[in-house]
Order: sequence, then structure tokens, then C-alpha cells
Amino acid sequence: MRNLFAATVLTALLLLPALTFGDQFVGGDGAFYTTSAQTFAPGKLSFALYTRSYAKPVTERDIRNNTAAMAAHFGFTKHIEFGATQILYQDVNYDIIGEETTLAPGYTQIVGKMANYKFAMGENFIFYGGKMSITKQGKTYNLYLEPYYDIGIAGQIDFLASYYMNPFYPKESPSFHLNLGYCNLNDATQLTKSGQAVPFSLAYINSKLKKEYSVEISGRLFLQETPVSEAYSQENFIYLTPGFKYNFFLGLSVGAALDVLLYSGDDNTTNKYSNTMEAGDYPNYAAWRLNLKLDYTPSTAFYEIPTFTEVSKESVNKETMRARRVMTDRKSLFEWVVDEEKGAEYIDLELEKIRAERKRAEAELEQLKKEIEEKSK
Repeated sequence: MRNLFAATVLTALLLLPALTFGDQFVGGDGAFYTTSAQTFAPGKLSFALYTRSYAKPVTERDIRNNTAAMAAHFGFTKHIEFGATQILYQDVNYDIIGEETTLAPGYTQIVGKMANYKFAMGENFIFYGGKMSITKQGKTYNLYLEPYYDIGIAGQIDFLASYYMNPFYPKESPSFHLNLGYCNLNDATQLTKSGQAVPFSLAYINSKLKKEYSVEISGRLFLQETPVSEAYSQENFIYLTPGFKYNFFLGLSVGAALDVLLYSGDDNTTNKYSNTMEAGDYPNYAAWRLNLKLDYTPSTAFYEIPTFTEVSKESVNKETMRARRVMTDRKSLFEWVVDEEKGAEYIDLELEKIRAERKRAEAELEQLKKEIEEKSK
């Protein structure tokens, strides 16, 4: 426990000097830009590697936008999860001889998530929670084609909500997720005069054990424009992102998604690279972006997972139960409630699971009856 705490503190100290925007690369449970309102089980650790690319040839120079990032998330208690995202490499999005065109490393984001609360909605539940993040641009900031951030440390808070058609089998269930936030860019002498925006994302995810399909709408709407006159990407924007993820094993998956620009606000940017070019050659936002993602979940001292086990209904159900039982089986892990309360909660979860299995069996039996009736006609 002491070693884990020391490693966490050391990692935070290493990442803090390079801290920016909270909704670009999302680690943990969710889609590409939308995080779910559920948290990791205590002790669960997951890593995500991202790449994102865009390129456009123009007459005098090429415009490119390539990014590589890594995110790590760790479940601390049933309701608390911590995460960090580090930009490992980034192009500065233009190609001019004699000027620096790459950035390594870029920004880092520190995230605290408090979620996995729920309230009943008919026979189902809506999960909800919140997320807080702080962001500071690295050595180079105000990058063309990237969401605007100044040198100051920005802060963001998000409301999270999730609805699963079958919350007891989330890996086999369609689900809907909403993230709605407020961001202060802290780019003026007073917070009230700084740029302020509302980042948002809405996702539909259809999970089918090995395969996962998703569609997202995400963007940023400015409440107050930044006082920095030459800020890039200070216009409102909305992207549509269809995505796909394939689970090779229980703890290893790969995903791909395509960002398609649906809307970009009125041009408020003075682009110093477009003096000799037509305005249409230098868009404020990339018209499209290709995203690739690799997720890896290893075992930790507090949470064991058969990472390279084949994905099946049986293995996924066992992993779901393992996550639910972790606070009962490992009493030394994060004493956040008394034993009696943990035991009562475990019994409630078992009863909910039995009810869900009964409904599932009834639905399968009804479907079987219909098939028999159709064949007998």
C-alpha cells in the first residue's frame, strides 16, 4: 500500500509540470470522447494509447495534425477514480523551413472522477456522477487545429450520466452516455474575464462482447471568448464520431473512430500562416480526423484480471462478478465502509443479478416459443 501511494505521488509530480484540455482523449470506461458515469472497481488499473491524424496538401506547404497520447486510470474506491492523460508527441500543424514543427511531450491532464451513483428509472437505473480536471499547456501552446489553450492552468468540471439497457450485463448491452461541463481557460488576469466554454459529448454504445459499436457527438461552445486576439480554435465546433472497438482478450482491445466536422462557428482567428494563401486553405478545425486506440488492463496487487483470457459470456460474467466482489474478498483494500454494510451491499447485488438472469431467461424462452410456432406453421 505504501509503495502504491509513493508511486502515485511520484507519477503526479512527474506529470504536473507538463499539464490541457479535458475532453480530447478519454481513458477509463466509455467511448473515444465520452466517459461513462461508472467507475473502475477498486484496484483496477487501465492504460490507453491513442493516435489521431489529419493531413491536407496545399500549394506552398502541407498542413498536418498528428498526435500520440497515453491515458492511465485507477479505481480507488467504489465511487472514486483517478486518471492522467499525457500527450507524448504532437505536430505543430504546419511545415515551414527553419521553424520547429513538433512537440514532445505536450500537455497532461489530471482527472478526478466521482461517479457510480444511481437512481431508479422504472425497472432500470440511471447512473450519474461528476468529473474534475486541471490542464496546462506544455512548452508550446496555442497550436493551430488543436482546441485552444493558453499558458495558464485551466480548470474543468463535468456532469456525467449513463443509461444501460441491461446494467447487469453492460458488456452485452446498448447504452447512452452524456457529458456536460464548464471550462475556464484562465487566460486573463481575472477568471471572470478569461475564456469560458461548455464542452459536451453524447454517445450511444452498442456492446456485443467481442465487438463494440459507438456513435458520438462532441464539441465546445464558448460562453465568453478568449481575450487573446491571436488564439487559434476559439470558435464553437461540433464533431460526429462513429467508432468501432474489438476485444481481442478480456484486458486487451483496439478501436478506431473517424471524426467528421459537423459545425464550426464564425471565423474569429487571425491565421498568420495564411497571408499568401486563400482563406479556405486554412480551416479553423480539421474537416476529418482518424483516431486509433489501444486499451490494456493488467492485474495489480489489489485487482486480479486474466488479461489474455478469451472473451466469452462466461469469462465476461466471471469478470463482472470479480469486480463486484473485490470489496468483500479483499478486506485490506480501502476500508471505506464497515463490514456489515459491505455484506449487505453484496447481497443486494446478488439479488439484482438473479432478477436480471431470470428476465434474460424468460426473454430467451419467449423467443424460442416464437421460433417453434413459426416452424410448425
